[in-house]
Amino acid sequence: LSVHPGPDVTEEALAGLLGVDQIVVRPLLRELMRTRLLTQNRPRRYQMHVLVTIYAAELAAAIGPPEEAEAARRRLYDFYQQSVDHARDVIEGVRRAGDHDRSGAAWLVAEHDVLRAVIEDAADRGETPRVWRLTMSMQPFYQSYVWWREWQKAARFALDVAARAGDVEGQARMQRTLAGAHFFLEEYDVALTHLDAAQQLFEQAGMNAERALVLMNQCRVLLEAGDRTRALRLYRQAGALMRRHGMPRARASSLVVMATAFQEERPRLAVMLTRRAFAIYAGLDDDRGLALCDEVLARAALAEGRLADALAHHRSGISRLPSHDRLAHAEALIALGDILEQAGRPGEARDAW
Repeated sequence: LSVHPGPDVTEEALAGLLGVDQIVVRPLLRELMRTRLLTQNRPRRYQMHVLVTIYAAELAAAIGPPEEAEAARRRLYDFYQQSVDHARDVIEGVRRAGDHDRSGAAWLVAEHDVLRAVIEDAADRGETPRVWRLTMSMQPFYQSYVWWREWQKAARFALDVAARAGDVEGQARMQRTLAGAHFFLEEYDVALTHLDAAQQLFEQAGMNAERALVLMNQCRVLLEAGDRTRALRLYRQAGALMRRHGMPRARASSLVVMATAFQEERPRLAVMLTRRAFAIYAGLDDDRGLALCDEVLARAALAEGRLADALAHHRSGISRLPSHDRLAHAEALIALGDILEQAGRPGEARDAW
């Protein structure tokens, strides 16, 4: 237990630390609780007093082989990486939520302070790829929970660690991740600066598929900043790279980005682009992507005065959104309320708002 760096620990994490099934851990937890070496600070979460932790670490160093503690630490890192990856896949709609404790954003909320401690511990021990991989996997959580400043802080920490280690891939990925935080904070010039750095680093590493993703990120930022000419040029470059490297999900995302840019002034073009994206997302069984398509189709229908179609698309999109994505639900309900008001249904609009 002394190798666990977090403020508290769960039964599942202890099983990962020991490399055993949870059923083996339960009697050990009961004995530690009985002897007051461990306390339950929250339901299903346990912690040791700091003095007990220090004594346990000293005892382990005195009587246990160093490789045993190192093996336990690596099992712990692996447990948290696998758990974060699983939760990320649930948030992104790649994996369905299950009944176990690692089923998505709720797990990440409960484990956030522990994960930050694990990341800092890995940094102190020179485990640079652990630092940026954990941070990168947590990005969808920060985005869906609107924790943009925390996202920025985490990405900056990981970027500094990768830079000190000379880890080119880590720097490239954290530059891109940091750009995402600044984009949502509407700091577009800063976001573009980080994306330019990511582009150069990915090119240095020969990672051309990732360069395509950065190009689309730059395209989206430029569209928000009002530079449509440069955005369209980058969109074409990104599309060529995506086709070359077989990136259907990214291709669908790029179509939605461009459709969004044209949904009001050229709604028919927006609908054409969105239907192409819809077909790709449907083939991937991606509900989140389909929800994005419904949103664009709704706004395009609204631009053409087709209120009934706009309402139908909005409701379809809301039904596809995962329950944990509070920001997306809020934005969709606000837009639904606006359409209902235009349709002369103020009571339903108030309900949506």
